[in-house]
Amino acid sequence: MSDTAPDAPDSLISLLDQLQEVPEPMPVSLFPQTVGWLILGGVLLVILGYYAWRWFQKYQANAYRRAALAEIAAAENDPATLENILRRAALSALGRERVAGVHGADWLALLQAALPNRDMDIDLATTLAAAPYRPTAPSAELTRFVQDWVRHHEGLA
Repeated sequence: MSDTAPDAPDSLISLLDQLQEVPEPMPVSLFPQTVGWLILGGVLLVILGYYAWRWFQKYQANAYRRAALAEIAAAENDPATLENILRRAALSALGRERVAGVHGADWLALLQAALPNRDMDIDLATTLAAAPYRPTAPSAELTRFVQDWVRHHEGLA
């Protein structure tokens, strides 16, 4: 009598031949399955759109700053040109009504008022304000002063 069952395979190869392919699982959907995720995604999209819109508005509103800084770089430390650039930047930022007729001490006070959290060097500002009317030697300090004002001024309420 034999120790093997009548339907038992004879060898390992015949066992391997009986193996079947494992079926592939269904692909997992990346689409959210519940409404809550769709609502959250929509809210996040609206918030992201709002912040992008605000950034773009600020970017457009500061175009005069970028233009003024480019002109300052090309001015080669000429005080009269720097004063002209500073006045045009102030016109753009603060409005024609506040800037157009202001000169002398009032002009310096307006410049200081637009820099509420910073101290302005009065000697440099006075030299710069007088530059269109009297010859002044080119100065890198004046250039830095004008750049600092253009970068950090705030609009007056």
